[in-house]
Amino acid sequence: RDDEIDLSKLGHYQSGLLQHFRFVELPLIFRYKALEKDFKLYVKAGMAGNYLVGNDIYLERDMSGPSVGETLGLRDFHFSALGGLVFSVPLSNRLNLLFEPTAQVFLMPYNRDDLLTGRAFPYNFSLHTGISYGL
Repeated sequence: RDDEIDLSKLGHYQSGLLQHFRFVELPLIFRYKALEKDFKLYVKAGMAGNYLVGNDIYLERDMSGPSVGETLGLRDFHFSALGGLVFSVPLSNRLNLLFEPTAQVFLMPYNRDDLLTGRAFPYNFSLHTGISYGL
C-alpha cells in the first residue's frame, strides 16, 4: 500500500516497523494427572494447526493507523507443538480454578522458501487461566 505512505521516509521513523501476524488455531491436547492432593496437577502435551489470517506491517508501533504493507513469502498454514502444566484448584464441588503455564513452538519455519537464510521457528510462552465446571 505504498500509495498511502511515503516509503522513502522510512529511515526517519524512531521506532521502526511493527509486524503483526494473526492466527486461527485448532489444538489437540492430552492431559495426564500427575498429582491429586488439595489441588490437581496435570501434565499436558499436544499439537496444533495454525492458519495465518492476518499479516500487516505498521509504522512506529501505531496499529491504529493504516497498514503500510505485509510480509511476503510466509506460509499460510503451520503446525506447532505445545506442552505445559495444569493446576486445578477446587472452588466448590463442581467448580475449579485453572492455571495453565504453556510453551509452544512452531515446527516449520515461517517463510515458504527454504533457500532463504534466517529460518525462524517462532515460539511463545503463555499462562492460560479459567474456570471449569465438572459433573
